[in-house]
Amino acid sequence: MVVALHGCTQTAALYARASGWQALAARHDFALLLPEQTKRNNQSLCFSWFDPNAVRHGEGAAILRMVDTVSAAHGLDPSRCYITGLSAGAAMLLALLEAHPGRFAAAAPLAGVPAGAALDVASGLNAMAGGVPAAAQLARHVPQSPPPLSLWHGLADDRVHPRNAEHLAIAWALAGGTVESHLIPGLGHAQPIGPDGTPGQHFVRGLGDSTSEIAHFFGLH
Repeated sequence: MVVALHGCTQTAALYARASGWQALAARHDFALLLPEQTKRNNQSLCFSWFDPNAVRHGEGAAILRMVDTVSAAHGLDPSRCYITGLSAGAAMLLALLEAHPGRFAAAAPLAGVPAGAALDVASGLNAMAGGVPAAAQLARHVPQSPPPLSLWHGLADDRVHPRNAEHLAIAWALAGGTVESHLIPGLGHAQPIGPDGTPGQHFVRGLGDSTSEIAHFFGLH
């Protein structure tokens, strides 16, 4: 199963279609779970990655309950559960890896903020602007036996500074994890998509097909 977390202002349906995950899952016959944020939790539909309580007991715990429910209902192998996400979804998945270690076999954040970079909205905004902690400090927030990481970030990202990805890659390696980095020149705050996706705000063609490559990284095709 692939768990895919949308970005701010997006819905699960939009992310499934625009990223290309919906078409790819149908073609290669794997389960796709798309949790959706509510305006009751966040008016901009952002996952609350910067709030440790939300990650451990609120939204994060709810996502894991969804994983367990879908896995049980469809007889899925819990050892083959993967997670990806864009922007706030990427930051949430990284926070989930720290708060709930061992739940995902591999992960692929796109334009995210590392776990440990923020404890509230103010520090979250500071990290997004480039004030991300040093890699050695971030390494303390990498889970033990870290899952393989496929890391994607645009070097022209003006929403989440690419320093986040650079420090995260070093932190993951310092903690003994395997990480492949895709730092893409000319890509802004967006997900590079291939023919399965739909171009639009935060989804661009011509700079690679992250969705297909991530699925291959997960061993799904």
